[in-house]
Amino acid sequence: MALSILLLGFYPVTALMIILLALLNDIPILAIAYDRAKISPKPVRWDMYELLVMSTVLGFAGVASSFTLFFLLAEYWKLPHDLIRSIIFTKLVVAGTTRSSTPG
Repeated sequence: MALSILLLGFYPVTALMIILLALLNDIPILAIAYDRAKISPKPVRWDMYELLVMSTVLGFAGVASSFTLFFLLAEYWKLPHDLIRSIIFTKLVVAGTTRSSTPG
């Protein structure tokens, strides 16, 4: 967000949108407290290298998709800034609340 403000002079998300985004992203996480996953008898070791690589790739992909979406909306389709803000907010909500799960 800071990059778009500095480079483009555009505020992609308002303060109220950030608060709503935080609340909407926390709702699916509340379901984790009530899951029925089986507990492992011994501690689980995480593969930190794989975790960091995947997090980095997904982070860069998210930023790139947001800037691509902004460029298409602002330069190609020439939409008004309020509509661009709404579309970017919707993209962030959908991207933040969709999770992949693996059986285990």
